[in-house]
Amino acid sequence: ADREEELWDASRIRRFIVKAVTPLFTGEPNAKRYRIALDEAARLPKKLKSQGISMAGQPPLSELIMDAAHTHLSEEVLLRTPQESYERVLWEEERRSQKSSQAFRSNAVQEWQSERTVGQMTTDASKSLETI
Repeated sequence: ADREEELWDASRIRRFIVKAVTPLFTGEPNAKRYRIALDEAARLPKKLKSQGISMAGQPPLSELIMDAAHTHLSEEVLLRTPQESYERVLWEEERRSQKSSQAFRSNAVQEWQSERTVGQMTTDASKSLETI
């Protein structure tokens, strides 16, 4: 990334590279903050150029990407393999579907109990009317 930035226009190269790196941690905690930091790193050359400041002395793009990852993402996320990340996504989806099915069952039971209670009240009322 740093070599490409030296050879070509820094603002264009940064946009291309950041665009490729941005979706790497989608769905992870603090991923949005990570993407925001990457976006700021990509906009830096254009911002400095508009202010008339040179890019000399600025940290290289690779350092900014690593800094954004270390600042906003946990060590667990950074050290996890793609297979572990995929398994975690599957586990979370399964957990969510179990919770939603439990919620559906509990709602169904509650509806059945309320219908049963209303039905019993109606039956009790009709029996009391018959005795009168």
